[in-house]
Amino acid sequence: MIDSLGRALQTNELGFTDEIAAAASMVAGQANEGTPMAIVGGLKRDAQDGRATDLVRPRAIDPFP
Repeated sequence: MIDSLGRALQTNELGFTDEIAAAASMVAGQANEGTPMAIVGGLKRDAQDGRATDLVRPRAIDPFP
C-alpha cells in the first residue's frame, strides 16, 4: 500500500482496543444521541504480550508528528 506522499506501508500494527473503541463509538455516537456508553461482550482474542508503546512509531517515520 502506498500513502499520499508515495511512501510504502512497511508494517501494520493492529491496536485491538482502538478497533473495539471505534466500533463502540458507532453505536454510542459522538454527539447528542443520548447513549453515553456501549457494552461490548463476547470477544475472543489470542493472548499476546504487548504494550501500547509498541504501537508508537519513531518520530522520524511518523506521518502525524
